[in-house]
Amino acid sequence: MDSHYFGWIDAQCLTGEPVIVFGNGWAHLSVVLGSLMNKSGSRPLFMRNGLAYEIHSCLDPDLSFTPERWKQEIRKGLARLSAKSRWQRFASGVNQLSEDQLDYLTDVDGKDRVAWCALIRSGDSYQGIGVSRYVRLPGEGACAEFAVTVIDEYQKQGIGRALLERLLESARCNGISTLRGFVFPSNLLMLELCRQLHAHAIPVESFIQVDIPVPSTDGFNGQID
Repeated sequence: MDSHYFGWIDAQCLTGEPVIVFGNGWAHLSVVLGSLMNKSGSRPLFMRNGLAYEIHSCLDPDLSFTPERWKQEIRKGLARLSAKSRWQRFASGVNQLSEDQLDYLTDVDGKDRVAWCALIRSGDSYQGIGVSRYVRLPGEGACAEFAVTVIDEYQKQGIGRALLERLLESARCNGISTLRGFVFPSNLLMLELCRQLHAHAIPVESFIQVDIPVPSTDGFNGQID
């Protein structure tokens, strides 16, 4: 079960303009993604308590989001998660992640592996407060496994839903029809969110498997609450 993400991207799906990307490496990809997200995803959003935040591609050159910087933010975020949230996210009481795990979590290609980061700005600096990600499942081309994590002090503010809806939009653009997650039965907030998004839920071992249908082009309203 994933704890993943975006090279070749359907840019026209996000911007209404055809974009072709040539070359390899994260630098080529992040420039294009940064341009797309400035058009489609970096407007200020507001928590239920009125605090402003933003959602960006986790590789955003405008914010100096490099893989190494992202790894640093993951380490800091993990330290700020409660033991309960860490267990719900990783199915263990992990206190730190190995370099291999960090490499895996920051390996995005824009299509089969996608990630979005929520952050609070303060001048030229920022503080990461949440992340959503998916990885396309091998042998199941139209299904991807997803996960969403929000720092405890910012939970119940609508951030998890915003991150998940952004992930659904990316999935739609990339030809994915289902986002699949594995949720502990005790994680009532996530189960309720999935229910609101019309997920089909079935017990699988010690988890609840939730399959969220990805809205079609006509069905996706692009709204983030």
